[in-house]
Amino acid sequence: MNTLINSATSHRPRRKAVAIACGLSLCVLAASPHTAFAEPGECKLTVSTPELDLGNIGPYEANPKDLKQGLVSLNQQTNTLHVLCPQPTRFAIYFRATPGANGDYRINGKPDAATLRLKMRQVHADGKPASWASRQDASRNGAEVKLLHGDGVYPLIGGQSLPVTQLSASVDIETLFEASLLRSGSDRDLSGEGQFEIVPF
Repeated sequence: MNTLINSATSHRPRRKAVAIACGLSLCVLAASPHTAFAEPGECKLTVSTPELDLGNIGPYEANPKDLKQGLVSLNQQTNTLHVLCPQPTRFAIYFRATPGANGDYRINGKPDAATLRLKMRQVHADGKPASWASRQDASRNGAEVKLLHGDGVYPLIGGQSLPVTQLSASVDIETLFEASLLRSGSDRDLSGEGQFEIVPF
């Protein structure tokens, strides 16, 4: 089953005639490509909000300190992620997209691409409060963890990795943009896509 999330933002400077449009489609991939479970053990992942609208943001609003370089946050929105498995399953959640710096993602692969940063938090597994752990870095664990490129996160219940049938979690999705490009003299249209994926282990 594929679920599309569309995210878009435009930047309309007050002092220069520049517009930057930034869009993202997030495609949810689960073990089964269908709404119904095809085989025992296959899990389904969904997200609560199919449309993410980052709104209209002017350069001064995005960068009130007028930074000359570095990333500035354009907007952050929170989505809710749900996983349902027909039988208890250990799994990790990954996000597949073009890699950026420091484990973040790029909305597209161009040098002027916007950066996407994901943080997983507020996880409940089988109705119980849980925490997160990284598949690759044991030091990355706790109530909140970044979802880094190439590294999945999985739930811990009472500090243990246990098979679960249901999971819900909040996902903070932050869009960042290079400060120097907010002063660009030409319009820009940035777009890309990424995928959440369940990987049993």
